[in-house]
Amino acid sequence: QTATVPFERETAVKPISINVVSGLDYKIFKDSFTRIPDFSKLSPSDQGYTKIIEPTKVAKSDTEFGMQLMGYIKVPKTGFYTFNLKSDDGSRLTIAGKTIVELNILSDRDPWESKGSIPLEAGLHPIKVDYFQHKINSSLEIKYALDGGEMHEVKLNQFFRKDK
Repeated sequence: QTATVPFERETAVKPISINVVSGLDYKIFKDSFTRIPDFSKLSPSDQGYTKIIEPTKVAKSDTEFGMQLMGYIKVPKTGFYTFNLKSDDGSRLTIAGKTIVELNILSDRDPWESKGSIPLEAGLHPIKVDYFQHKINSSLEIKYALDGGEMHEVKLNQFFRKDK
């Protein structure tokens, strides 16, 4: 038997040129969430910038908060990037305005993980991570593989924010 699978070739997303400094901007939302909310309709209880992505450390809380991390990720080479997102509880990874991975779940025990891909040219690309923490256990991990290679953890020195 013959199977046909439609596909559409995507061109690599071009990087942006902007003055940046290390770290990411963040917004914290104190509330009890069971799904990723529409953060644009909420007022943050805290905001600033961070050089870490550990949710409980950024939020200075162990339970019941939402968080957005925003800025830029610098990718080293042009190619097809597969991102692996692992979190407890829900999270969403957006790069260059495109949702790459979404884990819009409530996890009672172990973190969930999923993958998504995007072709990127080497350089800086807008990144946003939406996350919520419910009651127990907290984790957020982002890894990537280039052109089907080995997964690598995104290093903190790959994250940037706009220089003000």
